[in-house]
Amino acid sequence: MNYTLRACAAFFAGSCLAFDASALSIKALRTHVVQFHESGVTLAAADRQAVATFAESLREADWCPLVVVIGEAKFLIGKHSTKTMAEARAAYVTNLLKRNGVPAQVLFFFVQPSPTLSASVEIEAVGSPSSPGCKHSRTAEGFRPSPPELEPNTGAPAFIR
Repeated sequence: MNYTLRACAAFFAGSCLAFDASALSIKALRTHVVQFHESGVTLAAADRQAVATFAESLREADWCPLVVVIGEAKFLIGKHSTKTMAEARAAYVTNLLKRNGVPAQVLFFFVQPSPTLSASVEIEAVGSPSSPGCKHSRTAEGFRPSPPELEPNTGAPAFIR
């Protein structure tokens, strides 16, 4: 993954675990690249299964907590049509992950301008190793997400998805 994505992952992980002793033991790291057909915004069955397998690997990692899953889709600088396509690809992968049980509160996807077009969405998951006495409860799907950080005074989520 590129530097921008790693910097965002570190920022989200740090802000989600601020003042938590487990922040020092954060381990990142599961990565996956979802490759689309050059003009496509949906995936074939085998590629959808690869996303499901990635989601399952996050569940099996049993992180406590699963801090964030960040995705990045790129678009050509100055080309609105490629930005629209990148946004559609990011939304498609987000929905696939949600359908496979990944909690919405840990999903953060964005599009990024690039000098070259990439028909892919890069995903990186950040979590903290599970330890005895984990205070994060499991979801029905088997994940232990960190609770969403809320804006002071409003109670709204701190990050827009």
